[in-house]
Amino acid sequence: MSIARSADYRRMTSTVLRWASWYTRGIDRQATNDRLDELTSDLYEHVVWAESAGLQPDEVARSIRRRRLRGMVDDLRWRRSQLREARANDPLAFRFERNDSVALAIVFTVGLAVVIFGAFTLTRLLSYLGRTGDTAVTSLSGALAVSALLAAVSLVVLGWKRTRFIGALALVIAQAAVVQFGFLSLLYGSSTVNTYIYNSAMWPLPKYALAGALALLFAAAALWWWPSQKTAQPKLTETTKQGDRS
Repeated sequence: MSIARSADYRRMTSTVLRWASWYTRGIDRQATNDRLDELTSDLYEHVVWAESAGLQPDEVARSIRRRRLRGMVDDLRWRRSQLREARANDPLAFRFERNDSVALAIVFTVGLAVVIFGAFTLTRLLSYLGRTGDTAVTSLSGALAVSALLAAVSLVVLGWKRTRFIGALALVIAQAAVVQFGFLSLLYGSSTVNTYIYNSAMWPLPKYALAGALALLFAAAALWWWPSQKTAQPKLTETTKQGDRS
């Protein structure tokens, strides 16, 4: 079996190409294609040299791994130089891309906090169900689990630019359900919450304030990522075409 067809080589080259796809993200398409073509050619030449030298596939895979680790710093430097060039050529586009990355980081972090809160309250609720056997909380635990799952799926949808607005809209619904069912589940597993509810006439306000603030955040993100419709070019009628010929 040739080295290029071995499992070790394919696994390692797949890792190298995934790394290349990561550090070339957001870079000019032509520069990215040139970089990937250069990498592919280098891997091919490495295999040709290894086969002529009589190396084993696992030895080739280890040597490629070492080259990848040594070249990571240069790869990041290349990315930095490409970003500087893009910023110099089109500062407005670069600023928009940077703001978009900041918005994504904020929305993802807050959404992840919603998922963690849902998972935490669900765990406490299931623990209470296991201790007491109270079947009255079964439907509540199911609703909370579905809400937390919807929030988790929404985070995954944020990973694609074309579907980010869908993920943000789904988070508007998911966070409201997680906050509602999560606070309600704390009644069964937290004595602190019970004490606060029975001693405060304004206990629903923190829940509504949190759900409202999160809804505004995710709705604003959905508007930010809402796809813009391209203006359709008017079709030329037969009269217009004849006028252009004359």
